[in-house]
Amino acid sequence: MPLSYDEAWLNLVSQAPITYSIWTQSEECYNCDLEYKAKLFAYDNVSLLLNTAHNIVLEFRNASNSPVCTKVLSLQEHGVYAMNITRKDVCPPLVATNVPDHIYEPLYVVIGLYLSLRLAWWLGSTLYRSPWLSKLFNTNPVIAEIENDLGSPQSSGDSATLLRYSTTAPSTPTSPGPAQMARARVRSLDVLRGVAICLMIFVNYGGGQYAIFEHSAWNGMTLADFVFPWFVWIMGVSLTFSLCSKLRSGASRAHLFLSVLRRSVILIVLGLVISNLNNSDVTKLRYMGVLQRLGLAYLFVASVETFLMRMQPIFTYDSHGILYHARDLIESWPQWLFTLLTAALHTGVTLYMPIPGCPTGYVGPGGKGDHGAHVNCTGGAAALIDRLVLGEEHMYQRPSCKEVYDTVVPFDPEGLLGVLTTIVLMYLGVYAGRVMLCFPKTQPRVIRWLSSATLFCLIGGWLCGFSVEGGLIPINKNLWSLSFVLVTAGSSSVLLSLFLLLVDHWRSWSGSPFHQAGKNAIFLYIGHTLTRHSLPWAWKVTHTHTHTEYTLMNVWGTCLWLLIALYMYERKCFFSV
Repeated sequence: MPLSYDEAWLNLVSQAPITYSIWTQSEECYNCDLEYKAKLFAYDNVSLLLNTAHNIVLEFRNASNSPVCTKVLSLQEHGVYAMNITRKDVCPPLVATNVPDHIYEPLYVVIGLYLSLRLAWWLGSTLYRSPWLSKLFNTNPVIAEIENDLGSPQSSGDSATLLRYSTTAPSTPTSPGPAQMARARVRSLDVLRGVAICLMIFVNYGGGQYAIFEHSAWNGMTLADFVFPWFVWIMGVSLTFSLCSKLRSGASRAHLFLSVLRRSVILIVLGLVISNLNNSDVTKLRYMGVLQRLGLAYLFVASVETFLMRMQPIFTYDSHGILYHARDLIESWPQWLFTLLTAALHTGVTLYMPIPGCPTGYVGPGGKGDHGAHVNCTGGAAALIDRLVLGEEHMYQRPSCKEVYDTVVPFDPEGLLGVLTTIVLMYLGVYAGRVMLCFPKTQPRVIRWLSSATLFCLIGGWLCGFSVEGGLIPINKNLWSLSFVLVTAGSSSVLLSLFLLLVDHWRSWSGSPFHQAGKNAIFLYIGHTLTRHSLPWAWKVTHTHTHTEYTLMNVWGTCLWLLIALYMYERKCFFSV
């Protein structure tokens, strides 16, 4: 029988006079009971087909159902493994009888190809701009000799003047002042947005069917879990520039609020349409989704900034004093108070709201989790609020925890309670934008971003006990826990610092093609959602036994949208809400 991707064979051979029952469970299913897999009779053998995406807990039990051997197996794709059980060795070592596949080879090839193309483009551009190549193609040797002897026919005869102008270095633009730099569009922010949308497209198209590009079943984080929070954080950074610019241009706060309200409504309506593309039953419409969450968070954060943002400092700072270096915090203390109260409200509701039939403060996956003790408690207070306000029929029916934990109640990862921590995350992005307004130079910006990233990650790590499943508030993308928000905010700050140095400060990279994608991120998001399973972005995979064709198809779909973004950029066609 041919193996599919993320599968391996385990051959169990018994040389003992005892019959064992075989029980297994994926380590991804935390605190789940082991499940019966097969029977291994005395002096017999049995082959098990196991999933390799996560470690497997394997247990042998005797006739009285008592465990005699428990092992954690780390299997590789398409591997064939063996365990030889004898009377003396009931818990034998795992032996690989063939060489497993290197499942990440397709990804390595894609990354290597991209880096090779970037290197070739850089070398070609450098060579094309070199004076040596310009002389080689643009200078006729015979004409050059005549010009050397008689002078250029285009000269005015004043050789001193020609020499003076030819040897003077080209004038460089004057460095912009703080106000000009604050108003200038930061290219690195578009690059970060472009990286996020490209990763989102790749993940939503299938991510090559790799486990690292799938959302976590419950607690913990994968690369896919960072994408949506990056967008939230970036929106916070952007709205800071937008509102500040409009306020300084003389727009009234009432007019700005109406603009904020209009944009929020558009995002929510677009989200409703996208969340229900394949659903014509109005009694089962899904009310929440990615754009709805963005729209609601934007409404609150942008409204607070609209009425509380100051166009000018409230007092004069001593440029060498402590207050001067903390003005990004001092100027926005009411907004910080609002953010802290929002975080406290989310934490209080999550941990102390009574849940009928479930423990107060339960934040587990329900289903098979917790050894089946809380089957109907998936999501705790967050799910309860959604059921009361939205109704079960209008919640997401296929959450990432359903397949692993076999949950029986719906749960919406973009539910109402998570809007509170989304507001917190968006405001942390607003703070990063305010740093840019207060400090026009690169060094203080990067220092503050990296310092805040370190602080956020340390607090987030402390809340989750620096572990996947532990702590007071575990890292959880489904619940948008406070620890999850702080860690993703820290990662956003680190990435923006890196791109600011590479793109805007050192100018060692133009940011292409992600810069162009970032300029039309909302168009790419809507477009890739509408064409998710359509040609030429996707096709029916014929070689399902490896990740190669899946990776090729998903990378191609992502690159196609990148090409569309490049074309739109060249045509100066930008779609915004």
